[in-house]
Amino acid sequence: YTQEMHFERVLKFGGAGLADGPAVEHACDLIRDYGGKRPVVVVSAHQGVTELLDTVVRAAAQGHIEGDRVRIRHRTLLRQLGLDPDLLDRHFTELFVLLEGVRSRGRVSPEERDLALSYGERMSARVVAHALRSRGIQATPVDAFDLGLSTDSNFGNAAPSLESLATIKKSLEEVTGVPVVSGFVGKDRAGNLTTLGRNGSDLTAALIA
Repeated sequence: YTQEMHFERVLKFGGAGLADGPAVEHACDLIRDYGGKRPVVVVSAHQGVTELLDTVVRAAAQGHIEGDRVRIRHRTLLRQLGLDPDLLDRHFTELFVLLEGVRSRGRVSPEERDLALSYGERMSARVVAHALRSRGIQATPVDAFDLGLSTDSNFGNAAPSLESLATIKKSLEEVTGVPVVSGFVGKDRAGNLTTLGRNGSDLTAALIA
C-alpha cells in the first residue's frame, strides 16, 4: 500500500459483519481478497453495540453506571482476535467520564447521547485496523470527523455537509496504508460529535465513494 496509489474501492462492513472475532477475521479476509491495491474500509459498530451504548447512557441518566457492559463486550472481541486487551482503554475511560457526568446531572442531552453512541464506530475502527495489522496488512484507524466530515447540529440525525468532501479526499490521501474509517459519526461547526441517523455508516461510505 503506497501513498502514490489512488483508492480503488470502498468496502463497508455493518454490525452483523463485525459481530464477533470470527466475523472480524472474515471481514479482514474480504478486505485482503477483494479490496484491490488500496481500499478504504468503512465500519459500523459491532452488532448490538449502538443499542447497548444507548441503554447505558440512558441508565446513567437514571443514576446507574453500567459502562462495564460495554467494556466486557469489546474485551471479549479483543480476546477472540488475540489483540492487546488494553487497546480501547482510552475510549473506555472517556466513556466512563461521560456517563458519570450524565449520572451527576440526572439527564442526558442530545449532544451527550451522540457522543456516547459515537464510541461504537470509533472502537470498531480500531479493532478492525489492528486485526488487519495482525495479518500483515498496514492499516490505520481514523475517525470520519478527523478526515473533515462536517455536519449540521441535528443531533441523532445530522446531515453531512457536501462541502467537506474535498477535505475528506485530501485527508484520506495522507493516511498510511488502508484507512479504516468510523461510519455514522461526524462533527458540527461547534466541534460537537454528531451521528448521522439510521444507516449512517452506509451514508459515510457513499460520501467517501
